[in-house]
Amino acid sequence: VFIIPEDVVNRENLPSNEVSVVPIKDLLTFQEGMALKIAPHLSAAAIEPSHFDKMKVSLALNVFSKATSAGLKYMVQQENRPLSYLTTAWFLEQVDRWFDLMSSRHPITALSRLKMEEYQKAITVLQNIVHLFRGIKIGQKGGWKPVQTGVIMATTSILAIQEEMLTQGHRSGRPVKMTARTQRRMLNEVKKNPRVSARDLKKSLAHANISVDESTIRKTLNKNGVHGRTPRRKPLLSRKNIAARLKFAKEHLDVPQHYWQNILWTD
Repeated sequence: VFIIPEDVVNRENLPSNEVSVVPIKDLLTFQEGMALKIAPHLSAAAIEPSHFDKMKVSLALNVFSKATSAGLKYMVQQENRPLSYLTTAWFLEQVDRWFDLMSSRHPITALSRLKMEEYQKAITVLQNIVHLFRGIKIGQKGGWKPVQTGVIMATTSILAIQEEMLTQGHRSGRPVKMTARTQRRMLNEVKKNPRVSARDLKKSLAHANISVDESTIRKTLNKNGVHGRTPRRKPLLSRKNIAARLKFAKEHLDVPQHYWQNILWTD
């Protein structure tokens, strides 16, 4: 049982302040023999899930849906059910709308200021949900439940994020680590000393309170046309071949320079 705050009851003109599972069970029984059901996805497993099914979102969506809400309204209007059923129907609609706004990625339901009227309605729904779950009483004792914390934290986060994104705008990629002035300073150091390493540049920038990774430094230099080169290492010679080369050189001390240019050493 959920107890709706009195200010919400008065604002929405609800017939009662109680949200109960009884009307939903009544709807399930009422449409049991129908060929065309008002809430076709509503089932006993969704109303009373097992221990392993309690965390399944799909079952919860079958209960908190517009179809279930419409079924309760139909029973009040056509089957003379109590008006208190309308409070449960209203609550199901609010949660269904809230979930659509929180989870949908479709452009139609996305929070956008292109259509200010729709945007204001969506923001009002989210703000009302926060207010509702702050004042709602759940269970017989009416204590604070973890679900209230989860709904409030998730919704307030979305409200804050959309305000920042829609006000300041969205910028793709991460911010630039180095300003143009810092890049010029780094390039000047490289021109003065082409053998300087990325690690040395990192230490140099750290003295100016600029913290960047070595990979960022390399990418910045490459972007400005400065590319590093790794010297190719000559393989070590065996002692036998070292002795053979020395012997050959001693035997040809008097040969001209162009003679050595035609010598090919192997190891």
